Amino acid sequence: LDAALNGALASTLKQLGAFLKDPVKAFFNTRLGVYLEREAAESPDHEPFDLDGLAHWQLQNELIGAGRRAVEASEPPMPVVDETLARLEREGRLAMGGFAHRMREDLVAPLDELFAKDAELLDAWPHARPMPAPVSLSLDADGGELAVEDWLGELRENDQGETCRLLLLTSSLINQSKYNWKHWLTPWIEHLAAQIAVGPMITELRSRAGEGTLYPLPADEARARLTAIASAWQAGMTAPLPLARDTAFAWIEKGGDASGVERYLGDAENAEETDL
Repeated sequence: LDAALNGALASTLKQLGAFLKDPVKAFFNTRLGVYLEREAAESPDHEPFDLDGLAHWQLQNELIGAGRRAVEASEPPMPVVDETLARLEREGRLAMGGFAHRMREDLVAPLDELFAKDAELLDAWPHARPMPAPVSLSLDADGGELAVEDWLGELRENDQGETCRLLLLTSSLINQSKYNWKHWLTPWIEHLAAQIAVGPMITELRSRAGEGTLYPLPADEARARLTAIASAWQAGMTAPLPLARDTAFAWIEKGGDASGVERYLGDAENAEETDL
């Protein structure tokens, strides 16, 4: 039954990334259609004097998107960011008076440097691909064939015809001088798929705190790693996998290997392929 169920499932790259971030949550969301988060009830008269993590992320995501579009159009980004902040204030999404000024400063603080680095990358990769690249993969996973269908955007080329994917992320890649690995997982899976669907290419990641480069891999190696992740995803869609992401990364950073997870992900060879 499990094998038949696994073989019938299909996935997207973002679903695989969400699974690696939180296997138990992915099981409830994807397999059962159950969402355990509960939004906090808020009075319509509530005045925001400070931003929680989610609200801060959402507002900064809007600012980064607006600024990125300006940079791509060879326009200065900060005037567009200021216009977007003014709109957010009019919409009541920022506090009023001095509190709004403090919020604005906090939201804008990391963006100058972020847009400057983004502009350098856009200059190095000046030619944008007009359409996203389709991803249509069939992975021979342990539980049966898994179809992966998705699209990859943000692709650019340099004058030599080489390809790069430029991702400007709202979430920080580094937090308190440590890699914030959960924000690397989906770009990593998309990078693996790109080696197969697009060809050898680089992924450049930039965030308000931290940056990184994912280098090309041979297509057969990328497929093997993606297939191992797909096998784990299939197992995780039949039962919640007892995996704590941050603990697992700390264990690997201290020299742990993947052999200890083979009872969940198959044999030791397949388990090792899931390493980032």
